[in-house]
Amino acid sequence: MFTSLVTVIDRDRMRETYQANVGDLDRIVTIASEYGFCIVKGVFTPDEMANIGEDMRATNQDFQGDIPDLLSCPRLRRVMLDERVLSTARALMGDDLVYYGESSINYEEQAGPLTLKPYNHLHFDAHGMAHDIKDVWRDPANALFGSYRFGFYMRDYSAHSGGLKIAIGSHRGDPKLYSRNSQIEKSILVQNGKNTVSYLAPDYQLINVPSQPGDMVVWNLRTLHSAGARALIDHPDLSMLPSIEAKLHSAMPDLFAPIASPRNVIFFDYGAPIKSTDLYIKNRSQLLTSKILRYEQLRLFDGPTEMESAAANGIRLRFDRIAALLSVELLTLAQINAAAAQRDNIKHAISLRRNRLLAIITRHEEYSPHHQLFDIEHFRKRVLENAEEGVLECAQAIVDQLQRQGAGIVAEMVQQVDPGDGH
Repeated sequence: MFTSLVTVIDRDRMRETYQANVGDLDRIVTIASEYGFCIVKGVFTPDEMANIGEDMRATNQDFQGDIPDLLSCPRLRRVMLDERVLSTARALMGDDLVYYGESSINYEEQAGPLTLKPYNHLHFDAHGMAHDIKDVWRDPANALFGSYRFGFYMRDYSAHSGGLKIAIGSHRGDPKLYSRNSQIEKSILVQNGKNTVSYLAPDYQLINVPSQPGDMVVWNLRTLHSAGARALIDHPDLSMLPSIEAKLHSAMPDLFAPIASPRNVIFFDYGAPIKSTDLYIKNRSQLLTSKILRYEQLRLFDGPTEMESAAANGIRLRFDRIAALLSVELLTLAQINAAAAQRDNIKHAISLRRNRLLAIITRHEEYSPHHQLFDIEHFRKRVLENAEEGVLECAQAIVDQLQRQGAGIVAEMVQQVDPGDGH
């Protein structure tokens, strides 16, 4: 049984609703504010995209598959620093932008896990509340979350599977509304109208984002979304719940367009220096997981070249996640050094981490008083009095804060500290 046939929205009209041309900043802001995302058309030309694709391949070789954050990639940092990107970000969030290391370069020569097993569960990225750092962010005044994600997909998802799925308007209001099981039974005609397929649809609207190479997809971090959307051949503008898509694809794979392969994409965040961004940064830095520890160690954007590039473009930097790792490593190495014969490699590793953390302490800022990583004024004074002792004390304060959040991550981080690796 089914309630009604799905009315398929006219593709051109649908795309016009959610897209704007690069440089049309007022329209970009209007669309993103209303729907939670916007497809910014034609940010990069075909030649520029070809060069970016080649630089992704070369970057993957440069770092032997362990690609660091985007600002730390010499060949690719221009993507996030391009004025077409920055002007869009500033229109959305104001002239004062913050980069906190949240970026990813997904690259595969051929279809592998990133292409075939993307994270296709609907989720909110924005977490961190004043009362609970683990909670999904929400605002009783229905304000916008202060950070956006920017994505450049190297494949054409206007007629293929594998792209981004968005829940329209989910960036505002109560996030609990999107965890309900309220579903509506619908049906569609497939395979040239010969067969009817019934399925359960949520009581909110989903869209498979029809991005094309050169487009920039921008979405608010409080927007419900998932990767790996599957597109029905007969109904390319219809979007289903990921679980429904998976079941239907398993039973009738020929109904779906093939995956655009491989799924190579560049993601990065910018935020405004406000409370919601601050809480998100702290959520990501103070609730590390063992699954992402290796990737965390690849965040290198506290180097002089990276900081100069950011400063030249008026971008603030937050190093909370680097500080968290450095603190655990520094204290662990100090204990090893105290318990064993002092080895030159351990002393060198300690010195490198201490100097990096000292530089971070002197630059650190926060945009809210909640879940403070460390007491900024106190430890800046301590490092002025005694740099070596002050840095170690600050490292201990940061580790204490990580332990207070109760993730059990400190013990796991300690086990991964390499005395011979000074970063």
